Amino acid sequence: MPSAYRRNIVVGPKTWAKLKSLARKEERSMSDIIREAIMELFKRRMKQNPAGEYDPVTDNYRKR
Repeated sequence: MPSAYRRNIVVGPKTWAKLKSLARKEERSMSDIIREAIMELFKRRMKQNPAGEYDPVTDNYRKR
């Protein structure tokens, strides 16, 4: 894969440990799990929520 399409992801040690255990439990690669999570984040970001505005930093909806 060309390096132009790669991005760095910064995660803390607790999140890294959770990702590793989830990958072992589901017998999937960590990159697949991260890719799936990012795609879900993009879906939430694109979806309009009438109750509030989506905040991608906290992965939550702000109330108006």
